[in-house]
Amino acid sequence: MITKEHKLWSSPLDNIEPLCFAEALPPTFLTRPESITTFVGKSAKLLCTVLGTPVIDVAWQKDGTTISPSDHHRISKVENKHVLEISLLTTSDRGVYSCKASNNPATSVPLTVDLCLLTEPAVFVKKLSDFSVEQGKSIVLESSYTGTPSVSVTWKKNGMPIAQSPRCSVTTTEKSGILEIFNSTKSDEGEYTCEVANEAGGDVCHSFVSVLGMEQSRSP
Repeated sequence: MITKEHKLWSSPLDNIEPLCFAEALPPTFLTRPESITTFVGKSAKLLCTVLGTPVIDVAWQKDGTTISPSDHHRISKVENKHVLEISLLTTSDRGVYSCKASNNPATSVPLTVDLCLLTEPAVFVKKLSDFSVEQGKSIVLESSYTGTPSVSVTWKKNGMPIAQSPRCSVTTTEKSGILEIFNSTKSDEGEYTCEVANEAGGDVCHSFVSVLGMEQSRSP
C-alpha cells in the first residue's frame, strides 16, 4: 500500500530549473578605424565598435607589440566602443596598429590600420637682412621658421659657429631664433648665417653686419 507520506515524496531533481545556454557569437567589427596620415606633434585617435558574446576583450597593438595605457597612449572603452588616443606624435609612432578582439582563447579577430606620419622640412618664414649698427650698440638678428618635427638652429659668423657667451646671447624658441651681440666692435663686422634643420630638410639665410665707427671730432 502507498501511504500519503509516500505520495508527497519527490526527487530533488524535480525542483531544478532547466539551464538556458546563450549562443556564443564571435567578435564582429561594426566600425573600423581608417588609416591615418598626420603630422609629427599632432594627435591621433583610433576607434572601433565590436559586438559579440560573451564579453569581448580588446587589445591594441603596434607592430605586433601590445600597447599599455600611459600619458602617451590613452585607452578607453564606452560600452562596445573602443578608443586608442596617441598624443604628441613622434616619428617612432609611425607603424601598423592592430585592434585584436576575442571572447575566448580560440577566437581572435585582428583589425589593422596604418598610421603614417608626415614631416615638414624646416623653412624660413622671415629671413635675415643686412644690418648696420653704431659701434658700442647691440647687434640683434632675428629669424622665424616653421617645420615638424622640432627644428634645430645654428648661428655662424664668417662660417664659424657662434656659442653663447657673456657678449653673445642666443635665444631659440619653437618658431624663432634670436642672436644678440652686446657692445659691438669693429671685430663683430662680417657675414652672419642662420641655419635651421630637422629630419625632413633645412634652410639657410644670411646677413652682412656693418659696424659703423664713431666719428672723431676734429680740432679747429
